Amino acid sequence: MNVRASRLRIVGLFLIVFAFALFIYFTSKQQEHIDVQQTQISQKDAVIDEKSVQLEKVSVVQNRENDLAEIVTQYLSYRNDHDVDSLDALYADKIERYMKFLKDCPKAEVMKADKKYWKENPKDSFTLAGTPAITISDGGAAKAIINGRNCRTPNTCVDLLMQINFDPENKINAVRGYLANS
Repeated sequence: MNVRASRLRIVGLFLIVFAFALFIYFTSKQQEHIDVQQTQISQKDAVIDEKSVQLEKVSVVQNRENDLAEIVTQYLSYRNDHDVDSLDALYADKIERYMKFLKDCPKAEVMKADKKYWKENPKDSFTLAGTPAITISDGGAAKAIINGRNCRTPNTCVDLLMQINFDPENKINAVRGYLANS
């Protein structure tokens, strides 16, 4: 009976060691699986973070485009009202180019030229045709291309493309007009 009990103990001990070895083996396999899942999760988190940054950039650009579109609307409204004082708030301190005659000048000079022009052409108006095309560069500068019809008097109208350039602070730093058919 002692031999049999010893054999049973040895078999029991072997089964315990075998069960422990299986436990260690399956635990290590489970840990490998967890490590693979953590790596996949980290990779997916990195992709999500990258896409979030891209979405944020798109959102910022879209918000700026909306702001610039509003400034263009204000500009055209003030221009049609011949409201030089309100236009003052939209201009940068220095204007690189204004229509065809003014270059690298302070906004006060542009305002003076506008007052003179509208005094000579009191019926001047600009009618927008379509939606302004707005582009924003990586450096922060932006421009709006506006298609419309400019009338000095009700009978003297021309199709005009107007380009408005903006600095990074959304201030107008250039305005140019081009005949649409040339």
